Amino acid sequence: MASSSSCPTVSSKAAEVWERLVGERSLGDLGLPVNKGRVDLRGLVAPRPTVVGRHVTESAEVTKLGGLIEIRGAHWKGIDFSGARLGSLRLLDSTIEDCSFEGARCQDWRMWGTTVVKTSFRSADLRQAALGGVDNGKRNSFREVDFTKADLRQTVYVSCDMIGCTFVDCKLSKVDFQGTVFVNCRFEGELDEVLFYRQAFRGEAFPGNEMKGVDLRRAKLRHVEFRGLNMSDVQCRRATITSWLRTILQNSIELWTCSRVKQMSLRKR
Repeated sequence: MASSSSCPTVSSKAAEVWERLVGERSLGDLGLPVNKGRVDLRGLVAPRPTVVGRHVTESAEVTKLGGLIEIRGAHWKGIDFSGARLGSLRLLDSTIEDCSFEGARCQDWRMWGTTVVKTSFRSADLRQAALGGVDNGKRNSFREVDFTKADLRQTVYVSCDMIGCTFVDCKLSKVDFQGTVFVNCRFEGELDEVLFYRQAFRGEAFPGNEMKGVDLRRAKLRHVEFRGLNMSDVQCRRATITSWLRTILQNSIELWTCSRVKQMSLRKR
């Protein structure tokens, strides 16, 4: 399993590093450098998956990948992955604790039954990552995770917990959070066409999102929707409330207009 890193020590032991990251063995006896109290794997490069097939339909082209790295039952604690290239990882029933992925490339991640605690994804690229995957009822949990300036566009959610997380100046355009449960989270910067729900579509079996303690006071909402939610416990500025109400009013007008057009069309027939 070939890989590399910006650190010469890590590069020379890359194969062993990945074997231990994928399994449940400690990195402690490899003599790796330490940065700010964390094992230094900055700039680590994951082996790239290969395209093993393509299937074209009328609506889409599906690419099948081989050689994907699957991490099952691992516990990554105190590791610095800053600037690493870690695309297309698959994490199952694992724990990520006190790690840094600042500026890392984490596109196309898939996560099931995984817990992420006190970890930074500042300025990380998480595009097309499935952060809210569910496997046999097991959901992901993010606690005290810093997503400041992270690129979260096209991320996918069914249901997961976001507790005490920070979303400052993130790229969140058109993100559909479905059944994500937000508790004591803070949003700052622009939220453009973002969808929040109380529950995901057909997600009645999962906990409902009550938006408890969510702070939107420094958020700029543009065409943001809050569906089926009680917003009484959400902190927001008057301008934010005005923007929110304007969005609801605009959506209501559009729905009413569409309804009237359909009625008139039926009458003409």
